[in-house]
Amino acid sequence: MIAARFDQIEQILYIHNDGSISIDEIVNAATDFIQNNKLPDTLRILEFANAELIKAPIKEWKKFMDIPNVWIQHFSSVRHAVISHDPLIVASVILFGLKNNQFNYPLNIFSTEAAARQWLSEN
Repeated sequence: MIAARFDQIEQILYIHNDGSISIDEIVNAATDFIQNNKLPDTLRILEFANAELIKAPIKEWKKFMDIPNVWIQHFSSVRHAVISHDPLIVASVILFGLKNNQFNYPLNIFSTEAAARQWLSEN
């Protein structure tokens, strides 16, 4: 399950991933949320990634890797912090960050919420 909410006071989009999710579910949730919500031009995301990614063929991962290209069309910049201890998610985020060619979509993985919040607040 993927749940997302935007906190107007903190100006942070919170995403919680729990249970088993597929790459299609991630892509669809990302696309639906930006199309159906008013968000600031400079977006900060704090994602709690506790879900188990359903095994998918390599060709399916291309959809996952294209998320920054979709999001950056709607925002001048996106700063995305992911918190997870799951080795597959950690590796996926690192790979995602290395392959991300959008300079205005920095992505980083953290083991604590405090570290993620500090990084999000940096310029």
